[in-house]
Amino acid sequence: MKNIGKKFEEDFIKSVPADLFLHRIKDGSARTDKFGNMIRLKNNNLCDFILYNGNNLYLLELKTVKNKSMSFNNIAQDEKKQLEKLEKLLNETKKKNTKAGYLINFRSEESTYYIPINEILDFYNKTCKKSINITDVELLDSEKVPQIRKRVRYTYNLDLFA
Repeated sequence: MKNIGKKFEEDFIKSVPADLFLHRIKDGSARTDKFGNMIRLKNNNLCDFILYNGNNLYLLELKTVKNKSMSFNNIAQDEKKQLEKLEKLLNETKKKNTKAGYLINFRSEESTYYIPINEILDFYNKTCKKSINITDVELLDSEKVPQIRKRVRYTYNLDLFA
């Protein structure tokens, strides 16, 4: 059975207009060691998706959370790695026509937001919080992504990337 994060990614992929370039960066894999123990091999990817609309290149990290907040542990397990990941994405935005950000889906609120990486990083650096909630996101320079529920799954209006 697919986890909810993979379902969110599938819905996102299906929502991207066919004339836009979209590439999913492969996640890490798992294998068993000689004792039969499962070992998770984690890639250190810059982001989940690369989207190009003919003008801008978007580096997108997708997150879906059950409640009204996302723990920064969803980015990385320790604070040093969290900051490194956010800063790496921000550094890429210094390149011509390159944007980066997080697409966070708050399932309990049936709301999805695009938050530019500079907004998340500023929030991360200026607060002592261990998470970002939907109220925080709405106060940032974020953009709510219109979504339509089709029975159980969603279609997202991704005009903001077109």
